[in-house]
Amino acid sequence: MITQNIDDYDAQLIRKSKVLVPEKIKDEEGSETYAFTPHLIEMHGNVKYMHCSNESEECSNKFYLAPTLEEVNDRTNHVPKCPVCQFPMKPHAMFFDETYNEHYYRHETTKMIENSETDCLIVIGTALATSGARTFVFNTLRKNDIPVIEFNLEP
Repeated sequence: MITQNIDDYDAQLIRKSKVLVPEKIKDEEGSETYAFTPHLIEMHGNVKYMHCSNESEECSNKFYLAPTLEEVNDRTNHVPKCPVCQFPMKPHAMFFDETYNEHYYRHETTKMIENSETDCLIVIGTALATSGARTFVFNTLRKNDIPVIEFNLEP
């Protein structure tokens, strides 16, 4: 499943699923990693997680759970800091000036799925207004002789 939603809704459904049982994902050191749910690509991120905004440094590659409102004491002047370099943390969500990449948005993984053997593509609830989603659907239509089924409230 590939989603543009950043609100953790799809990931919550998969975590509760009795069909798609999520396995624990481990990083290189063997500790549980955050921000990626098995069976789901959140192509614009997930605001439940954050990472260091200093993306030129190695510490920006690690994801952390974002604090809940209950965990934030000073809501008017609180931006979490990276525990390694003290730069401000960034929500794990694609901003308008960002580009897709593999580490944060699993762009290459999405490309592999786009180019894979697929029986059908089901598109639900998107106007295809973002370039990533639009390109994915149009490339699938162009490269594969498979049905594409679109569900939307609007034509």
